[in-house]
Amino acid sequence: MSDTWTTAADLRGIVSALRAKISAEKAVDIEAYRLLHDENGDLRPAADSAIALWESGGGVWRDHHLAIAHHHRFYEHPPHAEASPRHSDHLKHWARVHGDDSFWARMRSHLSTVMGEPFPEDVLRSVRRRLPRDLFAPHLTLAEQALPTRPDLASFHLTEIQRSGFPASAIAEARKEFATETVTAALVAAREGRHDDALDALRPRLAADPDNPDLVRSLLFVCRKRMEALVIEEDWHHRSGPFLERVTDLLAPYRAALGTTEAPPPPIAAELARVEFFLGVNVLRTRLDIEKPPATLLEGAHAAVARLRQAFQLNPDLESVSGIYRGARGHLTTALLAVAYALQGLGQGDAVARRYLDEALEHRETVLTNPDSYQLALMVILGMAANTRAELDLGVAAVEKLQDNPATPPEIRRVALPRMRSELANRRMRVR
Repeated sequence: MSDTWTTAADLRGIVSALRAKISAEKAVDIEAYRLLHDENGDLRPAADSAIALWESGGGVWRDHHLAIAHHHRFYEHPPHAEASPRHSDHLKHWARVHGDDSFWARMRSHLSTVMGEPFPEDVLRSVRRRLPRDLFAPHLTLAEQALPTRPDLASFHLTEIQRSGFPASAIAEARKEFATETVTAALVAAREGRHDDALDALRPRLAADPDNPDLVRSLLFVCRKRMEALVIEEDWHHRSGPFLERVTDLLAPYRAALGTTEAPPPPIAAELARVEFFLGVNVLRTRLDIEKPPATLLEGAHAAVARLRQAFQLNPDLESVSGIYRGARGHLTTALLAVAYALQGLGQGDAVARRYLDEALEHRETVLTNPDSYQLALMVILGMAANTRAELDLGVAAVEKLQDNPATPPEIRRVALPRMRSELANRRMRVR
């Protein structure tokens, strides 16, 4: 007989092992059932001792038993003052039941036996389909009740839904339900020009569910509507600061939830790119002054670079969205050159400043269309100990731009520009 065949002794051993396993599972169930009643025979559906037994073993119905027990434990004393570990993750047991095809087949067989006729399969399918929504509903109600005074408890209930283990579509539907009414109110307020009222409406729900996609999209839309109307006004940056600070604070938990590597979904990315643009330009307008100490200038320039780089990472075609964003690349090159200039002021060498100058040089024509950019570029280039030919070519072009610019003071045209031309020419002779 081949070694690969199963002998009669082997079969007897397998059967014996199965019997032992079933016997042990039955023993766990019997003891757990006993522990569900107190000494007076009263039912205790959430008895800790029974739960502990089923969490260590039990028969094919153990997940259902655990779901019922944890469910009763949760709602017997729902979290009012604070949530404890005893309140956490109780939905996961229901999620296991929901996803277990064998459970629903056993349940139909059991109900058919009890009723004495086949139990309607479509009824059981309907119960299974509704189960996530029915279990999420009390959490949404408790979250609503906690929201005005206890956003931390509201957040707990939303977190329980998200960590439940139910299908992503069911979780998304519950979160949308949590957001829908407030999103509608915020959008109406924004269209009526009541942008701060819109932020007030969104704030408590974002505190409870900070990465809720509907709430985040609504927040970004409100910001865009406000800023696109504001930037066409003179000195808009002086009036936009407090509003942008509020938006930044409300977005902070969402950014933290994303982390440093995960990209937001496309609809949010497109809106977030515009908000990053406004934040970056606001920094440029309020914090970039080359007369300030280099360390102060560097801090502001770095902040502007970070915002504007992020805007292009989120939407590389940002400038084509509308005329408002057409100068985004120019703002970024100005910020990059301001960083390079500040680094030189702090005594950093050419190599450090050149990293930012090189990035600006990738968009040479953009540098030469913006007076702030080409003036900064010229100062950075002349402040270096040695230059590349591309840098010197840009410097020469910047001098000509200054020559043609009507705003250039006569003294600069007459004295400074000829000296700059001469210096650039001398440096070009030394470049191989």
